[in-house]
Amino acid sequence: MKIEPSEFLPIGNEFQKIFGISFGKFIDMRFLLARKELVFNLLKFTDWLEECYPDECSIDGVSYNTVVERKFGKRGVKMIKKLLK
Repeated sequence: MKIEPSEFLPIGNEFQKIFGISFGKFIDMRFLLARKELVFNLLKFTDWLEECYPDECSIDGVSYNTVVERKFGKRGVKMIKKLLK
């Protein structure tokens, strides 16, 4: 996701409000600094979900999308989809 430098802070603040954790934990800062490209590390995010919500993530047939929606609502799902574009 290409972003303008002025967009990073609002996206980070919204992420923090929704998920209660620093956005920077899931971003590859090398891409951001070198290319002004926001690269969201989905694997780190799903690892975090599994650490915080192990029971929900271990249910057979339940997707991470479903876990995010149950725990953080539609805003959470929308934010993750936005970051994956």
